[in-house]
Amino acid sequence: MAWPLEPILTRFQTLALGVLVALTVVFPTLTAASLFGALGVRGVAIGFAFKDIFQNLLAGLLILITRPFRIGDQIVSGEHEGTVEDIQVRATLLHTYDNRRVVIPNSELYTNRVIVNTAY
Repeated sequence: MAWPLEPILTRFQTLALGVLVALTVVFPTLTAASLFGALGVRGVAIGFAFKDIFQNLLAGLLILITRPFRIGDQIVSGEHEGTVEDIQVRATLLHTYDNRRVVIPNSELYTNRVIVNTAY
């Protein structure tokens, strides 16, 4: 049986409000406006810091769902050419013809042109 979502959200909101009130009591010069301002700035900073990670994650999921190429296909992406060894959520592993492994971020594969030599 699944837990209803409303009690969990209510508990989280009550806990967050309690933490804010406790911080205001402990530090009297701290106001609610400065707390929310600091949280907003930190949220934007964290968003910019994780932008590339989330972009690679989303591109990896879309590649795994749409399957423009599969493991074992020979592809060309930019200056890299070889056989796809593995498709992970963050990156795709490519085995080049000169026996090297290239790790290509999925956002690069999803946004740039990829030629699949073994598609047909």
